[in-house]
Amino acid sequence: MKCNIPNRKSASKTPEEEAAFRQGMADNMAKVIKVIYRLLKPLVCDLPDPRNQDYVVYPKEALFLYGVMMFCMRATSRRNANQSMTEPIMQENLKAVLSGLTGIPHGDTLADYLELIDPETIQEIYYKLLKKLFRNKEFKRLVGKYRVLVDGSGKGSKDWKYSDKALHRKTQNGKIWLTYVMDAVLVLENGMVLPLCVEFLENTGGEFNKQDCETNSWYRVAKKVRKLVGSNATIIMDGLYASGPIMLKCITYGWDFIIVLKDGSMPSFAEDARGIMKCEPSNKTEAELDGRQQTITWANNVEHTVSANHTCISLNVVRMEESWVVYHPVTGKATEYKTVIYQFISSVPINRANAQDICMLGRSRWLIENNFKTEKHGGYKFKHYFSLDWDVNKAYLYFMKFGHFINVLLMSSEELSDIVSTLGIGGFLEKMRLVFSGFVLDADSIRAAVSQPFRWRLNTANIYQQAASP
Repeated sequence: MKCNIPNRKSASKTPEEEAAFRQGMADNMAKVIKVIYRLLKPLVCDLPDPRNQDYVVYPKEALFLYGVMMFCMRATSRRNANQSMTEPIMQENLKAVLSGLTGIPHGDTLADYLELIDPETIQEIYYKLLKKLFRNKEFKRLVGKYRVLVDGSGKGSKDWKYSDKALHRKTQNGKIWLTYVMDAVLVLENGMVLPLCVEFLENTGGEFNKQDCETNSWYRVAKKVRKLVGSNATIIMDGLYASGPIMLKCITYGWDFIIVLKDGSMPSFAEDARGIMKCEPSNKTEAELDGRQQTITWANNVEHTVSANHTCISLNVVRMEESWVVYHPVTGKATEYKTVIYQFISSVPINRANAQDICMLGRSRWLIENNFKTEKHGGYKFKHYFSLDWDVNKAYLYFMKFGHFINVLLMSSEELSDIVSTLGIGGFLEKMRLVFSGFVLDADSIRAAVSQPFRWRLNTANIYQQAASP
């Protein structure tokens, strides 16, 4: 992604100006965090606490907040979180912003607590928070129809059996055991990409097969998505999920869907679609986007029989051929003429008015890949094993989703969007860490800021178009 951040020095000229800037940023963050924390606090009270209460120093609420904040601050490991978040300056500043936080526990205290509870209770709290936010006017203003992207990704692997639940497969160098997850994200109209739900693939006895494991676990993810967004959704997926049973389940749930149709996938169906496109020359339109010429053709009502139960479903196919010219005036290289072809299966009938929109929606599938990239390489340490205990490692991943979610909400809030535009996403998150660790903030200023009447508003502009991705 092209970087739009100005290449210039800091706007602060003196230490006093920088201190004032950081204090103002903390005040605005505290106002947004207060909105989220007000919704989250009663949910955290429902967490179980099987510890012996005679020896408890930190309540479960403090442990939960610590688990979330270590990922908001993008701690690289439990050891790193221990070192950085227990610094006196960081502790005082976090307590000033989070009224329910009385201190920062040792990281092992959280890990020991997580060994005693079901990790799914943490994800359930996340679901309940999402449902509360979905009823918020700001979200309703930006949601429209839910756009949900689904895909799988490897979380990590080891050359020894670290858990009976780990998947395994043979490689040229021997046998490896790996953690693999299915992820679903929600895309709002302003470009916000929010973690929605995650499903761990667990060992069922056989060797790991990407296609079988992902398609089988898709149904479990679909149930979670259905509970969160109901039937008002468009599901966008890779060509791996171009199968009759999956499409039939989407229809059963009342979802629209757009699925990549790869070359060689569903061959007889794809051949029928090509035949209809040739017989219906009127099913064609031309468009232009960012200097690229687009030729779009489509075929409606292409029948496909689901082999599992011999059910016949009617689908639609759209094909976009995009071409553009690349000049090289600086290097003097020869002019390049490039062409790329996209093809999608859609549940929505296609016409001239919506053909380009459906193609662009299908192409937005890259947003989940960008989400994986951010979580793996943008400081959230998606691939790091925060514990070799399978359930505890799951719990830390759920905390990571919480932290990523809160950071996206902060960056998308109008109170902080100017800073994101100036510093970029990575720069904003780095500055946020400096705000909490640089010097002791004025707690009275923060309390005054959050006590004033405040209406939380989300920026309608796409932050990923305004700033560089981390």
